[in-house]
Amino acid sequence: MSSMPGRCSAPPAEVETTLGAIDVWINNAMTTVLAPFRQMSEEEFRRVTEVTYLG
Repeated sequence: MSSMPGRCSAPPAEVETTLGAIDVWINNAMTTVLAPFRQMSEEEFRRVTEVTYLG
């Protein structure tokens, strides 16, 4: 997860300045751990969950 959330607003602003309004935005951020659920540490589970749902 980014420790600087404000960084996320710069790329869309640059695109809009160059190409005009954005009609559709697809936020596709995800990570995973290739292990059975019971073998994941709490830290791994938290990281995967935060990246998947918060970006």
